[in-house]
Amino acid sequence: IMGIKPDGYDGSTITPYGLRTSSDGTTLVVTEHKDDVPFLGVTSFAVEEGTTNLFTNPIFQNGESGFDYVIGWSSRTIKDGGPLGKYIELVDGSTSVGCTYGATFNITAGQTYTFSVYINVLEAQDRFVVLVYHWLDANGNLISGPTSADLGEEIPSDFVGQGWRRYKITDTAPANAAKVRAYVYSSIQATSRIQVTGFQFEQKPFATSFTEGTRPNGIVKLTNPPLPLDNFVINLWFKPTR
Repeated sequence: IMGIKPDGYDGSTITPYGLRTSSDGTTLVVTEHKDDVPFLGVTSFAVEEGTTNLFTNPIFQNGESGFDYVIGWSSRTIKDGGPLGKYIELVDGSTSVGCTYGATFNITAGQTYTFSVYINVLEAQDRFVVLVYHWLDANGNLISGPTSADLGEEIPSDFVGQGWRRYKITDTAPANAAKVRAYVYSSIQATSRIQVTGFQFEQKPFATSFTEGTRPNGIVKLTNPPLPLDNFVINLWFKPTR
């Protein structure tokens, strides 16, 4: 702000995905963005409520560990690069089997969850891929009824060549659900080549900034802000409680 750094900025650490934390872990917790919001060339701080990402290896730092629902891809290659430092490139050349890539988690019935993934579509036919939930009971069986229907965000082929985008879906776990299977799905009618990273599954009614593990509640402080404060922007969402 006007050339003044927030408390704890000096000596802080930042991850490849922009999570900046002060050395004490409590003075500064923000997700840093270098973008055009609110205007070109600025560095903005997202100060968000905490969250936990249930994917244990969301940017492939440990190979493909943690992904237990992988079916049908003709090739899977982990590469350096992308928006978060690493990604996996998935090729689906099959016309006889749908391809899946995701994981299974324990969840709580009645709670709302959001699944988000960064995807770069390199080759695709129309409506070739979706993000999918399967709600399961404690024994891993698909729960019957309309709440077990696949809920997906379709990614049309006109996104080919448009670069990395983050896709997300939100749903509430039905009664007697104990697990969820969340995955990217490529249909049997399609031939596709996609790059994927930043898997995130969190107990939220919306997607927060990507994180590994648990991100604490955000905080930013200015002990001695410059006055008058006439050259900065604060942009926020809020929900009145009454």
